[in-house]
Amino acid sequence: MEIRQYDIWLADLNPRLGTEPGKTRPVLVVQTNLLNQVFHPSTLICP
Repeated sequence: MEIRQYDIWLADLNPRLGTEPGKTRPVLVVQTNLLNQVFHPSTLICP
């Protein structure tokens, strides 16, 4: 599967922060498609 800008994915956002439950959450991919197509060690998301 290919990650694209503005896609919504389910992500495990561990470790949890504060009182947030450690669950799988929907996230929005905000990283540009250019960076998604090349090897990049991380992906910029918005929970």
